[in-house]
Amino acid sequence: AFIPNLELNKKLNEEAGRIINISSISGRMVTPFTSSYSASKFAVEALSDGMRRELSHSGIMVCVVEPGPIKTNIWDKAIQEDTADFRNEYKAVSDFRQEYIHKTIDNALPVENVSQAIYEALTDVNPKIRKIVTRNAGIFKMILKLPDRWVDYFARKRINLSELEKKIS
Repeated sequence: AFIPNLELNKKLNEEAGRIINISSISGRMVTPFTSSYSASKFAVEALSDGMRRELSHSGIMVCVVEPGPIKTNIWDKAIQEDTADFRNEYKAVSDFRQEYIHKTIDNALPVENVSQAIYEALTDVNPKIRKIVTRNAGIFKMILKLPDRWVDYFARKRINLSELEKKIS
């Protein structure tokens, strides 16, 4: 519905409009305890790639801002989730998940970092197709290039899965 307006912008301002989609680094790599959330963000990534390719002839740019952990109230819901019905090994996983969430919150960036990335995507002459907004973005980009089994290994290390396995057994 808005594409004609974005194309009209080119006639008026010599530059086509832009589409900025907000995804997540979880749309590029699934971490433990985020599978459902990541699935929705993978869809945003696919939609953005498709739109960028479909609209390339019109000059409309499609950019994706991919925040990592950001200090917002999204974490409150995760912390307050009722896991009382979990039993056996799932109870240990649930307890560990809470620790993992608190560590993630401690490393979260302020919302202003995302706002700045959106502003840059809207105003830069040649904006990045994807802008990762997280601490250690360079390391994250390197991880994306590793073989899947290596990423699985590092994910297990990141959440200290061997400790979790000891609690379960």
